[in-house]
Amino acid sequence: MKGILIALLVFGLVATAAFAAQGQGSNAVDVGAGIAVSAGAEGSAGGEAHANATVQGGTGDQAGPGEGQGMIVQTRTETQTGGGAQGQDNGQGATVREQVQAQLQTQQQEMEHGMEGMNAQEQTRVRNENQVRLAVHALQLLGNQTGGIGQNVSAIAREFNDSLQATIQAQEQIQQRSAFVRFFAGGDSQAADEIETQVNATQTRIRELQQLSETCNCTSDVKAMLQEQAQAMEQAQVQFQAQAQAEKQSKGLFGWLWK
Repeated sequence: MKGILIALLVFGLVATAAFAAQGQGSNAVDVGAGIAVSAGAEGSAGGEAHANATVQGGTGDQAGPGEGQGMIVQTRTETQTGGGAQGQDNGQGATVREQVQAQLQTQQQEMEHGMEGMNAQEQTRVRNENQVRLAVHALQLLGNQTGGIGQNVSAIAREFNDSLQATIQAQEQIQQRSAFVRFFAGGDSQAADEIETQVNATQTRIRELQQLSETCNCTSDVKAMLQEQAQAMEQAQVQFQAQAQAEKQSKGLFGWLWK
């Protein structure tokens, strides 16, 4: 009987231990599963957060260069806009000078080509006339670039050209004077007087052009080109005046009788 009781007690203890071990294992599984699920949920949430962060970061990265490019474009635009008036003013002045010089150079080359076959004296005379022609052409080109004085500049250019034509006619009259008449009567004083008259009139117009170049509402380059044409005209008048004086000094054999 005592043995049976001891056996039952041992069996009860073993059974109790077995049930206890099974309960702990189940709890461990539940806890482990709970931890795993919790960790999985947190991992999933972390993954979504990371994904969101990645998407937002990507958007930020994409937006970043876009904004940078926008700033560059804006800066370039401001750079191009800033100083635009001065750049445009200088650019236009330089462009006008280049255009005028290019056309004058082409015309001068044509003039030089037209002097082929002339003797040295004729080339000197025609080259001085061409200097006036180039100045007249330049003033005509600059007429639209001189603000409110464009009409005045164009009028002076026409007067220069008319004076040149009258001077050329007087020069032709001198050239047509025969050697026989020149030997006895000397030079053509009437033609020489006409040349001097045109020189004096041109000097007056040159002063007007110089005044206009100082008061015109135009760029510094245009003002400089107006003054350059005035200087070219002055140089040409010096040659015309010298020619007139030389013609008057040619007295001939009997020229002193009526001069």
